[in-house]
Amino acid sequence: MAAIRRNESERDATRPGEGLVDRYLAGDAALHDLLTEMGCVLYVHDVDEALTIIDAIGATEMVSGYPVQSLPGMSMVSLIAEEDALDDPTRRTETDAFEGDVRVRRADGTFEWLMVSSSLRSTPDGDRVFGLAQTLRVLKVRHAAQMRQLETDALTGLLSRDAFMRRLMQAMVSSPERVVLAIIDLNAFGQVTDTHGLQVGDELLRLIGGRLAEHFGADLHLSRLGADEFGVCLTSWRSDGEVLALMEQLLEDIRRPIEIGAHVFEMRASVGLTRSTEGVTTTELLRQADVAMTEARRSDVGCLMHTATTASMSEEELGIIHRLTQRLEDELVMWFQPLVNMDTGETVGLEALARWDHPERGILPPGAFLDCVTLGGLSSRLDLWALAATARVSGASTNSGEPIRLSVNVTAEGLRSPQLMPAIRQLRTMGALAPDQLTIELSERDIDDDLKQLAPTLNELRRLGVGLSLDDYGTGFSSLIRLRDLPFTEVKVDRSFVSRITCDHTDWSIVRSTVEMSKLLDLDIVAEGIEDIDTAEALADMACGLGQGYLFAKPAPIEQLAADGYIRLPSWADRVS
Repeated sequence: MAAIRRNESERDATRPGEGLVDRYLAGDAALHDLLTEMGCVLYVHDVDEALTIIDAIGATEMVSGYPVQSLPGMSMVSLIAEEDALDDPTRRTETDAFEGDVRVRRADGTFEWLMVSSSLRSTPDGDRVFGLAQTLRVLKVRHAAQMRQLETDALTGLLSRDAFMRRLMQAMVSSPERVVLAIIDLNAFGQVTDTHGLQVGDELLRLIGGRLAEHFGADLHLSRLGADEFGVCLTSWRSDGEVLALMEQLLEDIRRPIEIGAHVFEMRASVGLTRSTEGVTTTELLRQADVAMTEARRSDVGCLMHTATTASMSEEELGIIHRLTQRLEDELVMWFQPLVNMDTGETVGLEALARWDHPERGILPPGAFLDCVTLGGLSSRLDLWALAATARVSGASTNSGEPIRLSVNVTAEGLRSPQLMPAIRQLRTMGALAPDQLTIELSERDIDDDLKQLAPTLNELRRLGVGLSLDDYGTGFSSLIRLRDLPFTEVKVDRSFVSRITCDHTDWSIVRSTVEMSKLLDLDIVAEGIEDIDTAEALADMACGLGQGYLFAKPAPIEQLAADGYIRLPSWADRVS
């Protein structure tokens, strides 16, 4: 109430007969409008037995039903329900102030609940009570609006994460055996925002949220759980078949083309599902759905129900995924392994191989984290980092002074990334790495199901002069079809065949026929996994052009390979990290 008290000089300057509220507020119209909007009344009443109202401003008609000019002279006692009397000594504070909720009898006989705060003040006209009353009806409306805002995701209009978690918890408490939780993750959404900007990404999320909202019902709750992640809570029992059919419909809605400006997006998503059981927590249920979603994305199956297999993903694996998501570019380092001319023994190329320089565990091999990179949807991000890291060593040469070729492993997901081709063109423009020095290695197993989608990108890479190597040759299906339909320039025979050519005639025959076929197709041939002299000599007898393996050199930092005499580095080598 200090806001309506003035200093002594101002008090002395007020004119007799002027309404006390106006005398203290100087007829502030802005304050009157604010009070009315908030459902508040600022009033003054006498301390006589009737508590006679002297003046009031604000939402007087909303609260009492009486015109504002009718209130002066009315008794507060007559307006307020007897049990809510303002002069009740049990409801006063030590400073003779009143705090509490009271009911006002309106002009039409109905009651309006008010939250009242008042206190006694000395004025030039004697003691007066100044009070502020707000209708609880307005408070309830405002509270409901605030709750709606808290419960709603501002971008999509779906439930907020907090509201979704409350409903999930309520459903699990009342009928745990009837709850199904699904997590929907948009594949490659980060590439959209990286390429087209956050505004386009937000619009994409809004439109997808609108499509999902069409399925909302009493037993189906939808939320945007994170940046590009949606949650679905089903609270009535359904068979696995019904649930999977519903999820497929949601995926189909997401896949339908979305036009934003001049761009058309065809998004894909992965869904992880899990059923609640007695005693399971919401945290565990979320973890199960997230594990199933991650496995669905890794295996590219669209939708997957949590099972004992998906549950086998450990907390350690989830921790690795989380750390790499945060620190991939900062903690991964690039090592290289020489590719050797089998006739001369000279290093003619280097294969780039990622290692994790873990701050606590030291250098970790790819087997310690690559599966988690895939499970975490980080493959394309790793591929782009690998290209940039490899380009930093361009300028290295063979011992005879020839530019050395550099090979980088790229996944099918990386090839689908809209950032791949711009990144390679930028390397060429900046002179960091000539396209004819670069070879991209693709695992035969990785591209088995993506021939039609990947072919245009592979053809574009060849037009730029980039070499294409079919890695792990012989481990996938229809290998000859791959070589016929796609513009590969090199074949790498998998180590599972190479390591046994001196002891297994079948493997020897497979490798020899692959070498001969590659020559007929004018393809380079690389034998992987050479670890002993006998294997190297057998491959040399087959006229296998290039070899790679521990017999020649293990993967190592670029400086170490130069120090050991495998390659030459230019003068800037000391800046390579």
